[in-house]
Amino acid sequence: MQMMMDMAAAGIRRRLSQPRQAKAGESKRPVIAKNPAQPRPVETTGESSASSTSTAEVSTNSTNSTSPARFEFEAAIYPPNSLLEDYVNHAREQLESADSYIVGSILPIIATCLGRRVSFPLGTQRVYPNIFALAAGRAGERKSSAINLAEKFAKFALPPESFLPALCSSESLFDEYYRESGGAPDKLLLIDDANVLLGTWSGSGYGQRVSHQFLRLYDCKDLSESFRRNKSEANGSGRKFVKETSTSVLLGATLDVCRLQGRGISSGLQRRFLFYAAEKHGRFIPTPPVPDPAELDWLNAHFQKLCKLEVACSFSKPALRVWEEYQRFNRERLQQAGSEAISARLNGAPCAVLKIAMLFEAACWVIAENEWNGIIRPDTLKLAIAHVDHCLETATKLDDLADRETTDASAESLLARIRRDFEVDQERGVIVLTKSQLTAKYAPHPSRPHACKPADLYERLIPFLVAKGLARLGGKEGKKVWYEFAKDDVSNLSNLSNLSNLSK
Repeated sequence: MQMMMDMAAAGIRRRLSQPRQAKAGESKRPVIAKNPAQPRPVETTGESSASSTSTAEVSTNSTNSTSPARFEFEAAIYPPNSLLEDYVNHAREQLESADSYIVGSILPIIATCLGRRVSFPLGTQRVYPNIFALAAGRAGERKSSAINLAEKFAKFALPPESFLPALCSSESLFDEYYRESGGAPDKLLLIDDANVLLGTWSGSGYGQRVSHQFLRLYDCKDLSESFRRNKSEANGSGRKFVKETSTSVLLGATLDVCRLQGRGISSGLQRRFLFYAAEKHGRFIPTPPVPDPAELDWLNAHFQKLCKLEVACSFSKPALRVWEEYQRFNRERLQQAGSEAISARLNGAPCAVLKIAMLFEAACWVIAENEWNGIIRPDTLKLAIAHVDHCLETATKLDDLADRETTDASAESLLARIRRDFEVDQERGVIVLTKSQLTAKYAPHPSRPHACKPADLYERLIPFLVAKGLARLGGKEGKKVWYEFAKDDVSNLSNLSNLSNLSK
């Protein structure tokens, strides 16, 4: 009954159970079953089109989901009547992964299939649809399942030289793109557990050089090197050059490393990634069914079809108005941004929107009967904006989660050190320390890199302990301020009156 209501609400959508008429020589579209947890499509405003994308698939993995009033990590935004919709329905039958992981994992595959044959001329530059995607979450959230399924389709559609190795030096990275060395200029880096890679990017000299290269690769820049070992009769200078590249990245990582700390804001990596996350599984599948071979063949054939698309994109006039409004709104958000991390992501958002819009239009075209002239429609652009905004909000909330976990661990460590370093006031049953004592003992060198600073003590760690009832402000006397700390985890200072007085 719920599914019937869902389909009725999406009246303009084509039913997957009614396959379209296949062209001559083309495999017929199979029936791709929908998971019982099919979400209700949510209408967006704007002009509709022939192969309409005026309804957005906003999934929250709920049988009665509507447009979410509150933010949910698991939501997935993508166009209906598209290869993305068909792939999501296929994946829902196989995976317990949230829809956010499913969509976030397949978009870099579509981007690599398109390569540099699809682009958006922007002034003197061209924006290509390559993207960097990061599936973030705790262990066991089925990130790897979504990435591994996407990898199977990627390996069917793309040649072996399209894949980058998990770890390589800066010199080896160049050879991966250099045709004369057996490489290819259009690449995909796909790793379901990238914790080691991200640690290498920050923890070693050669890793930092490689991570710096990925800044250029995101922008599809050229690559070059000049080494004496490259000299030959045919190449007397020893210089090797790749004129243009295209690189998409799909990584899975846990919450403690997904923020790209130490390699994020300063290097620009963080603003280049679109973040996808989940706090729960998408569905319960005790035994996944064996996939229908006809269904797999149909999906594989259409991923391969994307590898042949070649078009230059542009906005329709209504889409151009949407783009201008979005740009103005984004500038306003930049002025109000409260942190460097948010500012960095907002600066990169318009480019990400262009990329996602191209991917969405290509995913609609590949199953449509009509040809695509590269025009990006207003409804598609609105979906792309909503998709990127959701990724930005995901990144911000992941920062908050990581901050809380980091603060929790640091505060517990501080309390353990206080209990080790200072004796309990036997009369009061608490550890009493002045602000001067705390600063001198635990923040003596605030100018040193990564050292604890007074602001960390009094704005993050001690307030966290206070909230847990393990510490409290003992009192003030002139300029003298002191705090009380619980002697053990059983004591709860929030229920006791302030009895300490250092003047006694």
